[in-house]
Amino acid sequence: MKRLIVLALMLLILSGCAAREEPKPTVPSSTPPATEEPAPPPTEPEPPTPITAESLREEYEAAGFTIREIVPYEGDFLIHYGSEPYNSMFQWVYTNTGLHAPLLFSGREVLDYEISHAGCIRVLEGGNNIYNNAAQAFPVYECAFASLPVSAEGNPLTDYHASGNVQQETYWAPLDISHTFGWGHGQVALVDVRVTTQGVEAVFGPTADNIGGFFAAASGIPVTEPVYDEASHTLTLRFRETSLASGQRTEFTSESDQWAYEDLASVCHLPTSFPAGTVAGSNEFISSAEVREDRGDILLILTLTEAAQQYTAETGQLLQNESRPYLQLSLRENRLY
Repeated sequence: MKRLIVLALMLLILSGCAAREEPKPTVPSSTPPATEEPAPPPTEPEPPTPITAESLREEYEAAGFTIREIVPYEGDFLIHYGSEPYNSMFQWVYTNTGLHAPLLFSGREVLDYEISHAGCIRVLEGGNNIYNNAAQAFPVYECAFASLPVSAEGNPLTDYHASGNVQQETYWAPLDISHTFGWGHGQVALVDVRVTTQGVEAVFGPTADNIGGFFAAASGIPVTEPVYDEASHTLTLRFRETSLASGQRTEFTSESDQWAYEDLASVCHLPTSFPAGTVAGSNEFISSAEVREDRGDILLILTLTEAAQQYTAETGQLLQNESRPYLQLSLRENRLY
């Protein structure tokens, strides 16, 4: 027994004294380690569809408008369009951004227009209008600059009927170009004519037979047609459906009818009358003026001096009750502005 214990101890001593085995080197693997895939390059945004005259025509026609003209200008476009015979709208389209900037909404007939510079136009409007087809206006220039309405958050608002910044300028017509203007709303009377420092003024009022319609219809001057005669150097204004005297009613259907007439007649200062013949006065542009009756119309014949080459007209109301519409016709020398 003692021998076995001694032998076991000797074996333990010999195993502890044995040299430790060196670790074997690690053999590299022939398979490379996994690596992350590179991120794909960012996707380029699709380039915007080019804005062309054809694409703009499709856009506006899809919105229910009639294209009158598309004018290219330095890479942009001026769009002239409308929805009714006598209305016109203008927008400036910036092709680099696609923004549609309002220029002008016109309720009158557009006679001519031109581009002054990018985003700016000059429009000659007059004649008929969408609000009252019996009323015609003497032409006037509207100079419009592009503007872009935005919301409270700063987002552009597309408003096809908006105007930009608009300034009005006087239009001076050559004598040989006639522009009819005025309001055909029944018989009127010529109340007064006076030669002024630059032209002539005419004032009108109702007739006894048209007193109610004249007053109630927000009166205006009668339809006026200027006609120039180069040989005699005269400018004749024909006032349609106009008389020299208002007349006076003497028959009534009832006392209330008489009372209503006399009340309006007092407001409109009836009866009125103006004599035919020569009108007193002259100026640098008018050597003489004459009033004549002609087949239910009144003629105002202006004999001009050589200085008179262009004319313009302004209309308005002398009195708050609108019983005295007036015409102010002005003349000047030939100018390019």
